[in-house]
Amino acid sequence: MKRRIAVAALALLGIAGEGAAAPIELISNGGFETGNFAGWSTTFNGSGGCDTDWNVSSSGGATGCMAVGNPVAGSYAAFNSFDGDGPQVFRLSQSVLLPTTVLAAQLSWTQTYSILGIFGAPRQSLVELRDASNTTTLGTIYSQTYSSGGVQDWTTLNADLTSLLAGYAGQTVTIAFSNVIPENLTGPAGFGLDSVSLQVTSGAAVPEPATLALLGMGLAGLGFARRKA
Repeated sequence: MKRRIAVAALALLGIAGEGAAAPIELISNGGFETGNFAGWSTTFNGSGGCDTDWNVSSSGGATGCMAVGNPVAGSYAAFNSFDGDGPQVFRLSQSVLLPTTVLAAQLSWTQTYSILGIFGAPRQSLVELRDASNTTTLGTIYSQTYSSGGVQDWTTLNADLTSLLAGYAGQTVTIAFSNVIPENLTGPAGFGLDSVSLQVTSGAAVPEPATLALLGMGLAGLGFARRKA
């Protein structure tokens, strides 16, 4: 009888641990709704026009060159010309402190671009994991090379970073969005970024209230059964 009670108690405890741990958001101001780069760092290169570094605006014309669509999520987004006095990089980045355990990690962002044409070497857009000082690349999350003109409306992209970030749990890392212009005036263009989110799940599962109530009633019942035995 005692053995049956112990087994039943363990089963109830197993049920209590089934509630999924909630992910936490590590990116601040991912939608740029402050109207500025609060929480972010940027290179501040460029001189304007078709040589415009990252800036926050409510207008897709803020690329300074080829306009893209206005923000579709909220009132603001980040834009740059994706062209200019290269070779240079327009980099927008944010450092985050990872939890000591990374069970799951998902990065998502929304981007748009408009490229009239390529007059020289192809340009690139990169999403990178960099170190705390933002000087060393720890891994490339996303890479796209542009060797011809084209237009992309606002599109949401996702990347599973679980295995990549697990190796840096408990450390500060940097998520960086970079537009690489390989040479001077590669062709009129424009680029937009919005809705950046890094959701990380960490730690043990948390029992749901209903499960805790079930556990309490079950243990009470087992105690009554034991007294009768």
